[in-house]
Formats: sequence, C-alpha cells, structure tokens
Amino acid sequence: MGISSSGYVGALEDNTHITIYRSDGTSSSYTLNRGEYISTGGGGSQGTGAAIRIVADKPVVATTQADSDGSESVSFWNVDELNNEYIIPTTTQYIAVACYGSNINLTLYNPDGTVNTTTSCGSNNLPYPNKAYFGNSSTSASAVYPAGMRIQADGKIYVYYEYDNQDETNVLGIRQARKYYYPEPSIEIGNEEEGMELISTVSGDVPLYTNTNPKNCGILIKDETCYLTWYVNATGELNSYWNISVLFYSNETLIENNRTSKARINIKDTKSPYYTEFGDNSTGTVDANTSVKFYSHWFDDYNLSAWIFSWNATPSDEWINQTYGSLSDKEDWGNVTLQIPTFAAGKYIGYKFYANDSSSNQNVTSIGIIYVNSLSDSTPPVIESQWPTPETTGYGQEIIIYANLTDDVGIDEAVVNITYPNGSTTVKELEWDHDSIWQAVFNNTWQWGNYSYWILCNDTSGNENSTKDDPSKFYVRTNASILLKTEDDIYGANQNVLLSLRNDWWNSSWKYRTPITVYEVSGYNLTDYQINLTIDTQSLVSQGKMNSDCSDIRFVDNESNKLAYWIESGCGSTNTRIWIKINLTANKQKKIYMYYGNETPVISESNKNETLLLVGEAGILEVGSSPITVNLQANYIQPRVFAVPRLQSGIYRSGEVTAQHHLITNVQSGNFTIEQVESPTAGDNYINVTNISYLVLEKGVYFIGLENPLLTEVGTTSSSGSYTTLNFQSSFSQTPALLADTQTNINSANQVYTRAKSLTATSVQIQTEEDDSSSPSLTNTETIAYVAIEKGTDDFNNIQVGDASTSDSFTSRTFSLSYSTPPSVVAQLVSENGGDQAYAVTRAISTIGFEIALEEPASKDGGHVTESFSWISVPSGLIYGRKYASQEPTVEINSEEEFTNIIHDVGSTNISGYLLMQVRKNSTNELLSTQINDTQTGMIRNINSDNFLDISSIWNSNPWNTDSQETGYYKIVVYLTDQNGKVLRNDDGSNITANYIFYVDIVSPEWNNLGSNNTNPKPSDYVKFYANW
Repeated sequence: MGISSSGYVGALEDNTHITIYRSDGTSSSYTLNRGEYISTGGGGSQGTGAAIRIVADKPVVATTQADSDGSESVSFWNVDELNNEYIIPTTTQYIAVACYGSNINLTLYNPDGTVNTTTSCGSNNLPYPNKAYFGNSSTSASAVYPAGMRIQADGKIYVYYEYDNQDETNVLGIRQARKYYYPEPSIEIGNEEEGMELISTVSGDVPLYTNTNPKNCGILIKDETCYLTWYVNATGELNSYWNISVLFYSNETLIENNRTSKARINIKDTKSPYYTEFGDNSTGTVDANTSVKFYSHWFDDYNLSAWIFSWNATPSDEWINQTYGSLSDKEDWGNVTLQIPTFAAGKYIGYKFYANDSSSNQNVTSIGIIYVNSLSDSTPPVIESQWPTPETTGYGQEIIIYANLTDDVGIDEAVVNITYPNGSTTVKELEWDHDSIWQAVFNNTWQWGNYSYWILCNDTSGNENSTKDDPSKFYVRTNASILLKTEDDIYGANQNVLLSLRNDWWNSSWKYRTPITVYEVSGYNLTDYQINLTIDTQSLVSQGKMNSDCSDIRFVDNESNKLAYWIESGCGSTNTRIWIKINLTANKQKKIYMYYGNETPVISESNKNETLLLVGEAGILEVGSSPITVNLQANYIQPRVFAVPRLQSGIYRSGEVTAQHHLITNVQSGNFTIEQVESPTAGDNYINVTNISYLVLEKGVYFIGLENPLLTEVGTTSSSGSYTTLNFQSSFSQTPALLADTQTNINSANQVYTRAKSLTATSVQIQTEEDDSSSPSLTNTETIAYVAIEKGTDDFNNIQVGDASTSDSFTSRTFSLSYSTPPSVVAQLVSENGGDQAYAVTRAISTIGFEIALEEPASKDGGHVTESFSWISVPSGLIYGRKYASQEPTVEINSEEEFTNIIHDVGSTNISGYLLMQVRKNSTNELLSTQINDTQTGMIRNINSDNFLDISSIWNSNPWNTDSQETGYYKIVVYLTDQNGKVLRNDDGSNITANYIFYVDIVSPEWNNLGSNNTNPKPSDYVKFYANW
C-alpha cells in the first residue's frame, strides 16, 4: 500500500507476476524479471496521487519519488504493517490517507484531543484501495496543521504527509514499536470457552461441588463439543496421587456408562524452603580466633533436607562453601560454630545459608556481615616451600608455581619473580588456592633452557619475606623431529605439489612399514590361520631401520588391530622366517602391515604360543593296576588320547600270564585316566608296573609342523565289537599312518582295546576287541579315538611317522631324526592276518631307534603271523602345528612406506608451536611462497609426548602450484616457531625444521630419427616403427 507521487515497483526474482490496483478504479498487470521495474501510474504532487495497492506472487519493492518541491523517496508498506492510528510529529500542509477496505471512517484530532474533522474513505471494494485527503494541496500554501495531530480509523490505513522542508514521508505507527522478527508468529482464534471455576476438594471418591457445579453444557447438537475446565488445589502427601473422573448427567439423570477414565494427578512440591530467623551470636564486631555461632531457621511445606554455610572469610575474599549439615521435617534449624581466621583481621566478612528440601527446591538467605578487628603483627610471613608442577615441560606449556605461605595474621599479597633462560624477568601474582597454598599459572615457556624463580610476599601488616636468596628452577625441554616428503619427486607444469598422506598409520613411534597383501584362494573363511612370511631383515638392520634383535617388529591389519606373530628363525638374515596369525574371508584379499623402526627400546612381542596352533602333547609315564590321572600341560577343547606299552630290552610276554595292556578312560580337557589290565580268565591276577608312551591330540584336521607339515586328521568313531568302516575327511595322497585307542569303558569289561584293518588313503576299518574275544558282543558301544597322519618327518616338532610289519617277534626300527632323549613311541596294529587277538607293544626305545612287535593276551598261545603296524615317535612335550586349508593363501610383499609429513614429539614433554611452511629454490634458498604461517592467523599447534602432528592435511589444504615456474630443483621447508616466528630448538641444539627437495620439469621431451624399417610395405607385411627420444 502507498500513495503515488511518482511511484515505481521493481521485481527481485524472475517471472514475477504483478497487479497494480488504484483508488481511481483502474488496474494494470505485468510480468517482470529480476531487476526490472515499472511505474505504478496514478501519480500526483502534494499527496494528490492515487492510493496504490500492489499484489505480487513473489517479493517486490515499491517506492514513490519526490514531487516538484521535494527531494525524497518514500517506501510503500506491506498490508500487515498498516495501523489504524497515527500521530503526525511535525507541522504539515496536508495529510493523505490510503485505506485498505471500503467506507473506512476517519477522525482527525487536534493536539489537545478535540475533534478537528471527520471523513470517510471511498467505497471501492477490495482488491481496490480507497483514498482520503486533509489540508491544502497548493504548493504555495503554508502549514495547515500543527505538530501532534492524531488520525484514527476503524480499519487499516497508510498515512502520507509533507514536512516543512517540502519533503514527503509516511508515518510509523504502534505496530512498528514492536521487536522485529520475520516471519511473524501466526495467530489462530478458537471457539469461545466457558470460564474456569475454582472448586474445593474433598478426600475420597466424592464429587467436588461448588454453588454452580455441576456445569451445564446446554443442548449439544450432533458432533458439537463442550469443553469443561476446573482449577483444583491439589493437596495431600508428597508424591501421592489423586484419581479423578468426570460423570455426565442428562436431564439431571446420571448416565453411568458416560463416566470418563480416571486421570492421575501426582502431588509435587515446587515451593522452595523459606526462613524466618537468620544471623549470628556476635555484636557485629569480633576478634580474630573468636568462635561465632551462625544460625538460620528454615520452614518447608513438606520436608527439609540439608543446609550449606558459605562465607568469604578466605585469604582472597573468595566465597566458599565452608560446611554443611542435614535438615528434617517441615521446620528445622541450621547452625554452625566457626572460629574466625586470623587472615580476616581488619576486614568485613560476609556469610549466608542455603537450604534444600527433599524435592531439590533451594533457597538462600540474605548476606550477614561481621567486622573482624585488626591485629598488630610485626612478624614477617613464612614461606614454607615452593615448587613447580610439572618441573619439566615443553614449549608453550603451562607451569603452575605453588607456594606454602603462612603468617601470624594473614597474607595480603604474594608474587613470583621469574627469570627466563636469556636473563630477562617477569612477575606473576600468586592467588590463594586452598589452606595455606598459593599458586600462579605461567605459560610463556617459549625459551628453551632453565628458568629460575623466587617468591615475595607481604602480610596484612606490611611485613615482607622472600626466597630471593634461595630461588628454585623449572625447565623447558623438547625433542621433536619433522618428517617430510612430497607425494611425487617430479612435477610438471601447473601441478599442485602435495604431501603424501599417512592418516592410517598405526603408531607414530614406528617410522616404517611394509604392506603385505594376503590372498585367500581355497574358497573358505579361515580363522586364526597361520601364514609364513620370509623377510629380508638383514638389509633393514644394516640401514638402521630395524633393531638388530628384530624386537621392534609388529604386525597390524588394515583396521589397526595387532596380529600375533612369531619369529621362527633368521633375525638379521635375508631369509627371516616369521609366522603370523590372521583371519581371512573366502576368495578375498587382506592387507596387513609389518611395522618397524622404533628408536626407543621396546620388548619383542614374538610369541610362539599365541601364534601357532597348539595341537597336542606327548609323554612317558609308569602305570600299574590302579588308575592314575594324568594332568596335561595344556587345556584342549576335544582331546583324544593314544598310548602303547614300552617294554624293557629282552622282555617277551605274548600269550603269557604276564601279558597286559593299557586302558584309557575319563578323557577331559586337561587330564585323562589310564591303568594296566590283563585277561580276566588267563592272567596271573598281578599287574606289573609298566612304562607307557602316550600321545594327546586335539580333534580336527590340521597340519602338524610348519614348513613341511604332516596332514593330520583326528576324530572319533564307535564300536560294540564288530568292525565299522571309517571314511577319512581329508584327502591323503598316499596311505597314512593310523593310531586308534578306546576312550571309554562303558561296558566295564576292563580288557578292551582297539584293532584296525584294511587301511587305505581314504578309509579304514576299526573295532573294539577284548582279551578273551576277537569279536565281542558288547552291550554298549565304546568311543574310539583315531588319528590318520601323513607318513614322513616333521623337523619342527621332531616327529617321525612310519610303518612296520612283524609278528610276535620283535623287529627293529631306526629313527631318521636325532633325539637327545628317548622319545615317546606310539604304535597300532592296522591289519588282521591272524585270527587271534593282538595289540602293538614297543621295546628297547633309545635315541636312535626301537623294537616293535604284537602281543597276544594270556588267553592265547602267543604265536602269531606277520601283521602291519603304524607308529609315531615324538619327544615329550607340546606339539605345534597350523590350521589346514586345501589351498594355501598366497602372499605379496609390497614396497616399504615411511611415516612422513608429521612433526613427531619423541620427547617426554608435550609441546606447542606455530607452523611455518614455505617453498624455496633449492640452489639459492630464495623464498618463493609462504603457504602456511600460523603466527599471522594465531593458530597454535599442540603435540603430546610420543605423538605427532599431521602436516600433510594442513599443507594440502593450500598446496603450492608449479605454475609459471622454471625447470629446476625446489624444496618445501617446514619450521616450528614461537609466537614471534623464532624457530624452536631441540635439546641437542638443533632447530625443529626439515626440508624436502623435489624437481619441476616443464620441458617437453624431444625426439629425432622418426622412421620405419620398410617405407613401401605390402599388405600383411610387418613393419617396425621407431623414434629416438
């Protein structure tokens, strides 16, 4: 809305549709793009122009320009900003009014409040505006109205008038006196509601009536809603509940099925405690060291909880919560008796009480005042001790200097005088901390070296003391290095020179790493799988990149999880054998890293037990007629146990009453039970103590050994006396060796053992035999453990697996491996050529070989045809292996990576500093560009001890470009400086700086001698083309 003298409207957005409505009944429509404008029309001087209303579908701006005797520009207003009352603040010749709506009544009041005149706007209906006019439109007329005229309307209006200086303007109304906010809140006026009544409360399930209750909703028509509201004073026990429902009556008859559900009102306490009495038992003036009782009398509507006493009787006049106590019930006293400290002498001290109730509402008293009389004091204060925390720090770090100060009366002021390493000094004020401890914070630690300091303090009587003759020291020490490297060593024209990123580095204490890619090719997920790596550690040690004992080697996956590893052999050689344990996903590759290059002393984490697969153990023991429990060296998930007698030289028992064998039962994760048994019908009822070799293996398929391992399958089957066929899970390339042994004695026969036959590369037949029956009919099946293992030798565990054939006559076998002590030898019959029962026994075991034969129980004649045997020799102790995969993962060892583009704080102190990063010509050191200068921006970099600052991301956010540079060598130089740009130094005197040289090559390659070996070839001829670059 506005009044046109010479009006214009402009568009702020493209395709804006505008319609201009005028009070003369005309209108115009336009479409404008951003920045275009048109005249509103209807212009006239001295306020005689038409009233204008502009409607647009997008934001617009509209003004009217000065007429012939003015120089102003006046804005149109949004309809929402129009008022119905205005005050004219100056004298004026005329008042022009634009009305929003038809037949709006206007009254013009004189400054004294009397009516000057009344009129009405026109009768145009919206969207057209209407116009009214007061005064004289002649350009030569003088002011008609004095300042203070008031115009009032019964609708929205826009008012326009002329100053004494002939400039026109509009008038602000009361709406323009509000706080601005856009968009303004919207208002929605709802239906009328009946007034709310305060009603009394009655306990129990009783209606709550007042004189006008129940309320009457009158006659409700269909879908009409009646809202009833009551205010209720909810009283009762704290945290109790009121259950409230509303009953409905129709024509004074209660409609029971129109009872509302119950609403719960929870009684809460929101009122704070209050006090009636508060003060102390002094006269308002006390002496130091006098005991004063402070008190406060508290009340609460429900339950008081606690009080706190606070005062400022401290050396620094700081308010502290000195003590506290409990309150109870609805009324209680809080009081405390305290001794006025001497350092309050000569001061006014203030005090106050806080109180809480059980609902956590709190209140505080006003402040009470006591004056403490002065004390005479001629004794200087005592500086008990002074110390810095920490004693040694790094650049830009904070040092807190403490002093223990005491005085007969009180400390008034204390300062610390600090001398920098360069001899300059500064003074810091000490502040009271607690008790007699004062402190000052000092962080201008930008000079390397030793700082000295001493304390000066005065008491409240002006006595002075200092430690100037006995100063103390603190130290600034730093050991940091900058590692720097560009992403490439050669750059072309108009290229950004970037620093290589190392944000995935596991640990900044390790300077180097070698990426290793492991490929899973078997098609199965592999968990805790052992991978062998062959690493040239000789070169790394000789280059100073790795500790000579390989103690700094660590393996980490791409998620920074450390991997178990074991250095098998060859540290410092070109063929260092290392085993790692890793998880692999089927047919996926996995990247891991070997880290090294930690200059600080570290302990090797090479661990055989954590890396390799512990598959079992072996041993030798004496067994008689009584069962013994054998405790194993390790715990296993599903152990399987095998054993065989080891007889002394010359002993033969086949078919004799002394023949006996072992019986294994009660196999647990950490132990098993074993005893010796004989034929119940033909034995001599006497069990000789006999040596037994035993072998324990974990159930599963795996390799025993490492480099040339033996494929091993350990499992269970069962038999009740007849042979059962066992098909192997593993694919053996040739017939394996086999051991089998019963693990139970469910039938309590006390004479069972295991027999095998028909051994092939894919299967074997196994049964349970008894001393007195080759094919017993057992009531229950017995559990049989078996191990099928490739024949050969395992150099890692010193295991040999072989076969033999003999009868009851002993035959000799010689070990191909060397043993320092006689090993355990466990054997098994794997054929049944003769009909009598038989089992394997060993004899005369030494470090070079042993004897083996079969033995018939006492119930047989002892003679027997030749049978086949499997046997395993293994030293006593633990047996290691590794997980099995049908196809071994492949390994690719990649190029070494260096931890670069960091500032590494390798010292024992945290440091701060300002980064300065520049590009210079390498030959002349000429400065070409400063890319980063923290001293200009105020950015300070903080680096913790044994940590680092990544400078690659900082540089790469504003890299240097080779544009317009000539071919040659350049260098990036990085400094760590103080706030003044001075380069910081290390403990050894070296500056904390580094540079890296790179080459810029903007010369294109040159060629000559372009040609071919055949300038006239025929179709299908081969032609060689060449060029010399």
